Amino acid sequence: MKISDFSLDNYRNLITALLSEGYNFVTFNEYCRGVDDDYFVVLRHDVDKLPQNALRMARIEHDLGVKSTYYFRKINGSFESQFIREIAALGHEIGYHYEDFSAANGDVNKAICNFKSNLSQLRELVPVSTIAMHGAPICKYDNRFLWLLYDFEWFNIIGEPYITPDFTSVAYLSDTGGHWNNTKFSVRDKTDGEVNMPSFNSTCELIEAVKNGSFPQKIILLSHPQRWSGSAAFLLFSSVAQWMKNYVKYLFFNEKSVNSSSFHSLKKKINNWLTTDAMPTDKRSLYADKILFMDACENDNRPVVNINNRLKIADKALFLKSVKSKMSKAEFLGRLYYCGFDVDSVECYNGFLFAFATKINDVSDAPEIHYGLLIKLPRIGLNGKWFYVYKIRTMYPYSEYLQDYLSKNVTIKAGGKYADDFRITKMGKWLRRIWIDEVPNIINIFRGDMKLVGVRPLSKTYYNLYDEDLKIERLKYKPGLLPPFYADNPITLDDIQNSERKYLRSVMEKGLKNTDREYLKKIIYNIIFKHRRSE
Repeated sequence: MKISDFSLDNYRNLITALLSEGYNFVTFNEYCRGVDDDYFVVLRHDVDKLPQNALRMARIEHDLGVKSTYYFRKINGSFESQFIREIAALGHEIGYHYEDFSAANGDVNKAICNFKSNLSQLRELVPVSTIAMHGAPICKYDNRFLWLLYDFEWFNIIGEPYITPDFTSVAYLSDTGGHWNNTKFSVRDKTDGEVNMPSFNSTCELIEAVKNGSFPQKIILLSHPQRWSGSAAFLLFSSVAQWMKNYVKYLFFNEKSVNSSSFHSLKKKINNWLTTDAMPTDKRSLYADKILFMDACENDNRPVVNINNRLKIADKALFLKSVKSKMSKAEFLGRLYYCGFDVDSVECYNGFLFAFATKINDVSDAPEIHYGLLIKLPRIGLNGKWFYVYKIRTMYPYSEYLQDYLSKNVTIKAGGKYADDFRITKMGKWLRRIWIDEVPNIINIFRGDMKLVGVRPLSKTYYNLYDEDLKIERLKYKPGLLPPFYADNPITLDDIQNSERKYLRSVMEKGLKNTDREYLKKIIYNIIFKHRRSE
């Protein structure tokens, strides 16, 4: 690409070529309201800085009798009232180039408040009916995130160029990174369209495509005025600076790239999840009743209970948490089950976890659970009697309420444990390896709930995975601290059941004491010499 590629002369030539081929120029506002032309161009300009360059482009467009749309950021160097008013006076549309979510560092409440304030300030200068996201490549947050939970129509906005257009019928071309449609250097300036859009090595190639008829008939064309100039010295400096910026973006920020299709699919899923047949006219009240950010209520279940109390059984809600918050994923989901919800699915997008939940129980109160080192968990014992087994905590708080979720969403790996069990802490994995977490089981042995060797004390969820005959047979005996598992080293759930059947048959044939003595020898041997450990 030549240094002079983004000269104002080339820009004038591009518009002239489009006019010669019969293209109609419409603002993005007009596009959102509907365009019937077979050939049209939406000229969109993101004014990140140097608004004086934007004014020069606006004058060229005005001289040629075309109109376009200019989006201004709310920062010094872009939000200059003099240039905004003058560009509007030339007949062009003005919009808000928002970056409130990234500027708020992922704080949604702060971001939406700033959005309303900044939009209001721009509207004091000119009418504003459309907005456009600022990519913010060095920030991990996608500014479109706001529109997953809010609707920009609530703010009298009719369109957003990354959300509103149907990119299966209209093409998109951008000069992001100083290249025409070179996505290698684009972090977030991407669409999910299917229109076959070729890349161009220069503006001259683009103009040639217009002239020979290979240019798309319907297109949104994005430019950044700060890189367009009539000065050769400026273009040289801009080209070198952009080259350096591109490789910094490519090397360090490309992993922040957000798939546009994932945004649209998640937005559709949220709308379908929260929408009911009897939707109120103002969806804001519905969304407020059904969406909760858990980051703001650490160690406090009352907000979750309040949502539970507002809903009927089988009603749906959406819960979110930032992945950077202190609350673990296990605690996040466990709290929902503790407060009467069942989690249907979990999505991760742009640094947030989305839990799609359904109310299954009424909960009038849900006091905080114990966060201490020693915990007690309900288990099925002799004759089906429930008792609490004592252990040292190896999982995040509220993990004990996730048995149903794991049974539906996580496979059981070799040895009968859940694969990729996100409930276990790093310290917990180490404690399990050296058996320290089981030491408090001695309390249960002294209380008579358990014995040294015996079948495993099972939770209700895990117990329900067993075959019916074994469910009945194992309830005839106390569970043990050291299960047959460590003598036979079973792999699958069926193997584990067969191991327990073998133990129970031995009890019937040889007696309880002889069997336990025999199994204790095998278990000690496997632990010492074969390094058999819990995980």
